[in-house]
Amino acid sequence: MSTIIFCGTHDIALRGKKSTSGNVQSLYQFRIEAGDVVLKNHLENAPINTSYTSVRVENELIALCKETLREDLSNRSNGFSVIADESADISGKEQMSIGVRFVDTSSTVAVIKEEFLGFATLKEMDATSI
Repeated sequence: MSTIIFCGTHDIALRGKKSTSGNVQSLYQFRIEAGDVVLKNHLENAPINTSYTSVRVENELIALCKETLREDLSNRSNGFSVIADESADISGKEQMSIGVRFVDTSSTVAVIKEEFLGFATLKEMDATSI
């Protein structure tokens, strides 16, 4: 989980062109080489179907992180505004980036913050679809 969170907080893509060659797999190897014995033992000894390193598990962990962040955001602020912008990605698909701006009241000093929430693929570019 910490590797997934690290990638998310540093805007690092999880996967490459193959599920076995992505940044998460490279970071697992880096952690093992740096002495993470627990991770090494888990990856070497766990049955392949319980290693929890599949794309499906990564996506489930990302979804859990998203829900945790949303709950945290709602606890840190009384309200928020939505920031949305559309663009085409490299393949020409229209997408909308979605973020929020809010006043973080979790400490003694209120701070205005912006958080990126994700991308949404747009099938149509009209107001109803967006």
